Amino acid sequence: MQKEGFKEAIDTKGNFEKGMPLFYKRIKESTFIIFNVPYYGKEKNADFQTDLWLVECTSANLFLKHSITDGIRRLILLGFELEKHLEIYKGLKGNN
Repeated sequence: MQKEGFKEAIDTKGNFEKGMPLFYKRIKESTFIIFNVPYYGKEKNADFQTDLWLVECTSANLFLKHSITDGIRRLILLGFELEKHLEIYKGLKGNN
């Protein structure tokens, strides 16, 4: 994630899954790609799972420090798997 330019945070507001890690990256002036890890540390022997979102906002602080509405948050894929869904991610990030 760091190699791709993502920043790591914890979802403190419950916009994705409260108390769980998320990784975000600005891909346009007002658009962020977000991967959240909804089951981090909750289930033993479970496969790593992440969900993929697009958020339309001007600053990461809007989704890190404030509750957001569904109007600026769009679910792309629950259960994102890198091997299966890499093309979806590449399509979202474009040439950024």
